[in-house]
Amino acid sequence: MRLESVEVVGLLAAGIAVTLVGAGLFSYLALPALISHNLAGKLRNRYSLEQRPDVDVTSGLLTLLSGRISHVRVRIGRMSHESIEIQNVSVNLENVRLLLSGIFRDEVKPDIRSVSLRAEISQESLSQYIKREDIGVRNGEVGIQGGEVFYRSQNALFGFPANVRLELRVAGAHRVAVSFGDLLVGGARLPSSLIGGALPSGGVTLDIGELPFGAALQSIEPLEGALMLRAGR
Repeated sequence: MRLESVEVVGLLAAGIAVTLVGAGLFSYLALPALISHNLAGKLRNRYSLEQRPDVDVTSGLLTLLSGRISHVRVRIGRMSHESIEIQNVSVNLENVRLLLSGIFRDEVKPDIRSVSLRAEISQESLSQYIKREDIGVRNGEVGIQGGEVFYRSQNALFGFPANVRLELRVAGAHRVAVSFGDLLVGGARLPSSLIGGALPSGGVTLDIGELPFGAALQSIEPLEGALMLRAGR
């Protein structure tokens, strides 16, 4: 009887061990995919994205089972707000906490401790926005080159082509203030007041809309042909 009891206990222990190993493997292999699918769907619906974003979840087994994720990377090709299009959006999330029970109910609500975001606005998108604001200078387009942003027009100064330098700064969590600097005519810098009252004295405000995961704008950097946005929280 004692031998049979030992065998039964051994079988039960082996069964429990196999069950725990199986649950661990399921968590390690399936949970990241479930979390990625859930977050991608919520992002697409919230921001009306044309394509489903890529979501990569990286975490160890014990970290996952404790309800934490080491790192999540989200890539969004394009997202837009009004007439502004943001492209090449890359978001990194770290120290993410969530309730595992919510994953199976399609209710992933992560508690994110660290968010860093990078994205670009092309000079074409910025040009369309400036035109929509009707700043008073016709037939113009935005150019971003050599670390400067400027508005090019073929008839800005008495019918002659000229460039107006644009100065950009962060003006809020998702707003960029655009003011008008010097007027460039034939390589010479002149005050933009020579154009008369065409340009708004207070500049214009660029509203890029809500950014994913509550990220707020931190800096703007001119690249060749685009603006680099950095945000976080």
